Amino acid sequence: MRVQEFLAYRAALKGVRGRATRKRVSEVMQKCGVQDVSRKLIANLSRGYRQRVGLADALVHDPQLLILDEPTAGLDPNQIRSVRDLIKELGREHTILLSTHILPEVEMVCSRAVIINRGKIEASDTLENLTRLVKSGAVFLDIQVKEPEQVVEKIKAIPEISSVAIKRQEEGWLALECSPKPGAGIREQLDQLIKKENWPLREFRTGKASLEDVFVELTQD
Repeated sequence: MRVQEFLAYRAALKGVRGRATRKRVSEVMQKCGVQDVSRKLIANLSRGYRQRVGLADALVHDPQLLILDEPTAGLDPNQIRSVRDLIKELGREHTILLSTHILPEVEMVCSRAVIINRGKIEASDTLENLTRLVKSGAVFLDIQVKEPEQVVEKIKAIPEISSVAIKRQEEGWLALECSPKPGAGIREQLDQLIKKENWPLREFRTGKASLEDVFVELTQD
């Protein structure tokens, strides 16, 4: 079927009748960006356009809730970005339930998340509150030193430090990831040590837990 006739057919199946059919088909084609292919056979469309036609189909009867399962699966990067932008736009007028295992996509598109593990809800909250469940608190340092081994040992000597990992080492500069013990803060202690040792500093920042960190924390054995 061609895009426009398919959407009209689907609208009729969903109870849209009369003049309302043409109006709704026109609205969803415009909203989903498929007007320019309205007379083309769906079988001849790219996967990205077929996804858009699927969204138009789901919207043609103006539902309050829109359920999307892996809406960007199999798309190229440009198509993925386009569909994500469309989903965010649709979210202004509809409640959208998005099922996906692509967690960065959740962070870009969603305002709330439900994490399910083996049929059990492990967490359900806003993204901001979920990331607070895992307080990474890791501090990233980029400092200039002559004896890296001694630097690592001095940092490990801080009681609140759990571990120190070397991320990169080049031309006297040492990039470190310093992780605190549970519930501990280490920014102030590290700042005092850097000043005391007079280490030239290029970067000093605190890492933020991602949704992936939360998922792993809640679902791993």
